[in-house]
Amino acid sequence: MNFLIELLGLPIEEFNDWELRWGPEQIEWIFAVAVLFIPLALFFFWTSLRRIHSVPKKVFLLGLRVLAFALLLLVLFRPELELRKIQLLKNSI
Repeated sequence: MNFLIELLGLPIEEFNDWELRWGPEQIEWIFAVAVLFIPLALFFFWTSLRRIHSVPKKVFLLGLRVLAFALLLLVLFRPELELRKIQLLKNSI
């Protein structure tokens, strides 16, 4: 996690906790559409590769398309990284 904080140029000593949150309120709808649409699209992508006779090339191209869908899902879910400074207080009466 420190690598990401350094990459973003934030001071490390200011934060001691982090949480990854997903942005949209209706994440179930996005997930349902993705579960239905992505396998169907990948099937049609695989069948469109009939002209290529090399299996490794087909797998490589399909892998690129799967990666593109994964990045699209990541963008649709709008991840948010929350950095926090937590201070523990000692109990006293």
